[in-house]
Amino acid sequence: MIGDTTQFVASQRLAASDIDGEVVVLNLRNGNYYGLNPVAAEVWRWLQEPRTLDQLISLVTAEFEVTPDRARQEITQLLLDLQARQLIEVTA
Repeated sequence: MIGDTTQFVASQRLAASDIDGEVVVLNLRNGNYYGLNPVAAEVWRWLQEPRTLDQLISLVTAEFEVTPDRARQEITQLLLDLQARQLIEVTA
């Protein structure tokens, strides 16, 4: 469950590289690589410092042509995916 004060930040146990607007992330714990499309890559860049879901929604809606509701759905799914792959850390 993602609460109003839940913060997300990129894990420090990773290696990431920006390639033509996309980001490739290597999880150093398990050796798996993950590719992030341009929008997810931008969210990844913002996650280099702790952010809440609402902060990320504001950033995405300011940068891309997307409604806040759609941004909330997409970012929530991205955060859950990044968390499942141990690419971000979550604090309440």
